[in-house]
Amino acid sequence: MTKMTGGQALIGALEASGIDTIFGIPGVHTGAIYDALIDAKGIRHIMCRHEQGVGFMADGYYRVSGRPACALTITGPGVTNAATSLAGAQAESSAVLHVCTTLETNFVGRQVGALHELIDQSALIRAIVGWHRRIKRVSEIPEVIAEALHYMGSGPPRPASVEIPLDLLVAEEEVNVIAAQNQTMLGPDLKAVENASKILSETEVVILAGGGVIAAGACEELISLAERLCAPVITTVNGKGAIPESHPLYAGCRMRGDNRLDYLLAEAETVLVVGSQLSARFTDNWSMPLGKNVVQIDVDSQALGKHYSGVRGIHAHALPTLRELKRRVLPRPQGECENMHRKVAQLRSRLISMEGDKAQEIFSAIRSQLPDNAAVFNDMTTLCYEVPMKFPVERPKTVFFPSYLGTLGFSVPAAMGAKVAAPERPILALCGDGGFLFTVQELATAVAERIGIVIIIFNDNGYMELEPFFERDHGRSFDCSLTNPDFVSLAQAFGITGTRVVNPDELASVLKKSLRSDEVSLIEYCIS
Repeated sequence: MTKMTGGQALIGALEASGIDTIFGIPGVHTGAIYDALIDAKGIRHIMCRHEQGVGFMADGYYRVSGRPACALTITGPGVTNAATSLAGAQAESSAVLHVCTTLETNFVGRQVGALHELIDQSALIRAIVGWHRRIKRVSEIPEVIAEALHYMGSGPPRPASVEIPLDLLVAEEEVNVIAAQNQTMLGPDLKAVENASKILSETEVVILAGGGVIAAGACEELISLAERLCAPVITTVNGKGAIPESHPLYAGCRMRGDNRLDYLLAEAETVLVVGSQLSARFTDNWSMPLGKNVVQIDVDSQALGKHYSGVRGIHAHALPTLRELKRRVLPRPQGECENMHRKVAQLRSRLISMEGDKAQEIFSAIRSQLPDNAAVFNDMTTLCYEVPMKFPVERPKTVFFPSYLGTLGFSVPAAMGAKVAAPERPILALCGDGGFLFTVQELATAVAERIGIVIIIFNDNGYMELEPFFERDHGRSFDCSLTNPDFVSLAQAFGITGTRVVNPDELASVLKKSLRSDEVSLIEYCIS
């Protein structure tokens, strides 16, 4: 054991547990942490410009790498500013380790008028993330960090938050720095697997693959099982990339409000749901049909059969469960597989023929310049809503959305975090003009830290997605137009190359050039 301050104990615990990146903004309430960080050898600190960006960058870092980063914030406004990005991580099952400070131990909850005081900071955090602890002694800091990382890695990936009172950051105690233990995946009940394998072997199957497949690293097992069963695969939005879209069994990505694939689910004798909680948003409030038999695999036991009756649930991670199922299911005859390939090809051809529009042309231009390992981060904007069905991907962890919280401002900082985690990969941020301005200040971070992402702004000079909504639901439209800056000049003011384009051919040409550079670049696509 070694005598340490709370700040030293925190940094030591993070290093011991393999946390190599901290996104944060220094403040007087985190001074002792930053003092300890000066001596850290294995941690990179990315100094951001807003705490919302802090959380989004940590989120993007995890989504691409599968490794958690630390989002470090001060007391009070640091927590409230980060709240949106932490809520997004909770909604999207992204493992972000949030560490924040709080008032001195004897001030917490007393309303003494201290700097950065909230009425109940812990209650705010607990309303946002599923796991929270407030430190009570310096000596327990490594243990709590290890516990947080265990929580983040043992079930569905989720954020965790650790709160450290200011007095404990500078107090000294004997500390035993421990590392978080490597997590083992939860294996399935073999009897449940055996029962499921009989149903899958004896019936025609459609597979519905969610984000849990990708999170568990189970994509190869999913594909192998689908091929053995000759089962078409439909993905959720967060499951996009679980199977290559060029694969003959890939049927499409089911998204909210688009029921074109629902007949496959309705007609199936058995639907195998893997790593999807069948949420209200994805299923259109559970109006999406499922087959006569439903087998659901999920590491979250509460998700099993929660929204659909008669579900045969298997509480386990996708990877070991799909492996066990593949060992047990009977392979389909070759002729049956060939027929299914033709059926899926006809379906894909029909869907693609319905998609010849401006969005398809833009996405084709972008896709033509990207290698398969490029990662695309989408914001909540009109064109990005079309990505699930119209932007093909071949690999997992290559396309990302703020699907459930649905916040603006996600794509740019999340893409930056991803680039920090995977500097060798091309990373794009797609956003609208309104959403871009939510986190525009992080361009300064990108320049300072040499985070070479490509940003594409689809500029229609307004929150124009809302106008059809208002017209449809209320019979008239509120004025949602925006007074925007000159985005090219704005980019240049940050020291960034900015280019304006007006058609897909220009977009492809400029994107090709931008991807050759290691610097951050901005492309404004003007939508007429």
